[in-house]
Amino acid sequence: MSMRRTIPTLVLVLLSLGACELFENKVSKDKLEAELAKWLESNSLSATEIVCPDNQKMEKGNVFECNCKVGGIDVPVRVEVTNPSDGTVEWKTKYVTVKHEQIEAAIPLLPELAGRQIKVDCPERVLVSTPGSEWICNASDLAAPDVAMDLKIKFADGEGNYDWSLEPKGGAAPAPAAP
Repeated sequence: MSMRRTIPTLVLVLLSLGACELFENKVSKDKLEAELAKWLESNSLSATEIVCPDNQKMEKGNVFECNCKVGGIDVPVRVEVTNPSDGTVEWKTKYVTVKHEQIEAAIPLLPELAGRQIKVDCPERVLVSTPGSEWICNASDLAAPDVAMDLKIKFADGEGNYDWSLEPKGGAAPAPAAP
């Protein structure tokens, strides 16, 4: 007889714990994904896909990550609940994103390339500075347009700092500057 009492009591306890979780305030996944899309567009980035995790608690300090695909590249976004009472969350990209135009504009200004007119074309529209990631852009010297070169960019950290090398396709030394 005591066995019958134990089982129903245990079931009620489990059901009540589950019910508590159902009433917790959660971050709206759909709303967050829509807001991230607007934010990316306001920064001239168009996401083809945005995925945030389900069932995130609307609890101060809760931190989670959404993934946005921009130009076929994964851009992780760190989200933090900052004010649960009014539903405020804040976000920023986990790593600095660098638009290809920024690279194309900066490379020809490097002192090592003084006197050369280098045209850079990065196939990816956005480079994500994931530490250790490497990107290869096409480059050409306008004084020697028949010499195809690779501009290799390696991000040192998530803050957008990078090392680079410019070499003819095939790995030989770069062509000397035109006189």
